[in-house]
Amino acid sequence: MSELITISHPERLLSRDLLKKEGGFLWWYLDLVNDQGDGAVLIWSWGLPFLPGIASGARKGEPVKPEERPSLTIAIYKSFKLECYTLQEYEPSDTSWKTHQYQSDPNAQTWIFGENQMRVWRVDNDVMVEADIHEKIPGSMHKLVGHIKLKGIARTQGPELARGHDPAHDWTPLMGPASGQLDLYHGAVEYHIQGRGYHDRNGGENPLHELGFKRWIWGRIPGQDREYIYYILWPHNHAKPRCVGMEILDDGTTILHEDLEVRQHDRKRELAGMWWHKSLELFSDGEKWGEITVQSIVDNGPFYLRFFIEAKFHNESYTGIAEACDPRRVDLPQHRPLVQMRVGKPEQDSIWRPLFTGPRQGRVERLISQFLPGNAP
Repeated sequence: MSELITISHPERLLSRDLLKKEGGFLWWYLDLVNDQGDGAVLIWSWGLPFLPGIASGARKGEPVKPEERPSLTIAIYKSFKLECYTLQEYEPSDTSWKTHQYQSDPNAQTWIFGENQMRVWRVDNDVMVEADIHEKIPGSMHKLVGHIKLKGIARTQGPELARGHDPAHDWTPLMGPASGQLDLYHGAVEYHIQGRGYHDRNGGENPLHELGFKRWIWGRIPGQDREYIYYILWPHNHAKPRCVGMEILDDGTTILHEDLEVRQHDRKRELAGMWWHKSLELFSDGEKWGEITVQSIVDNGPFYLRFFIEAKFHNESYTGIAEACDPRRVDLPQHRPLVQMRVGKPEQDSIWRPLFTGPRQGRVERLISQFLPGNAP
């Protein structure tokens, strides 16, 4: 396995000790995507490295404990465009995480972030993920409310992949091919999405920018009878990128492709400074494993990009989702004011946050409404 990443066993739960590791992080991720360019991403976390002040504090020798910075992120996409977005921090006292008996699973997990509740449990060979959403939208009298549900085959990992875990970068996909549904509402605005779902989790003892890589690209693609996943990391020492590929079959079996060769084409650069490539090819032992082409950028920031992609495997094309991140650019002083406009903090929201949060429709009206009599922040 590459020295930059280790894939944990899917039955291994993240350690609660990480909550108290200064500079550490924990996050759980799910997404939903279909061929029409509709999709969603939900991330619940402690110590999310992208929050303002976390990386800069660690660089100054003042790292925070993850338990001090819980947050929840929701993004909804329609026709390859961002339709709704929110990133909210919470008081630690308003969050909880417990492992308990639920239905037939003694290791079910439930997280509470404010009025939002996420639950993951097993039923025989299936993984079930449910999220009940009740999220306040700044400048609005309405909350974003509803449900997200995934059901997919549990990923299995044979003894040939049982290599322990790296406490510095503990990552693993938790399910194979899954079906998902989202039904969320904000007043008269409705979001209904059906598609293929995915769920994984990340944890680490050290800050993201200290993990030995200067950039990563990750993607997942729902194939006809399997999930395709690739994870590319560029080391700080200018060596060639390290790429791990995975196929999770419809019976949960994991096929691992170590040290894929990466070829990138048609480099682009965004105004905020991030660069990316229009397409890339992945090769295993000289044979092409997959070909990835960016369809659209749906989240464009100074240190992070999220894409919808078209991916070709074995001459079949599929729609997937991918992301690129440069940890060196996270939480730089010149970017922080803009990032803070998108992040809700307890009792400290930026007055400009309604322009970047909630449904795309009505953002200007929500910005203005907070200055009306009786609505002052």
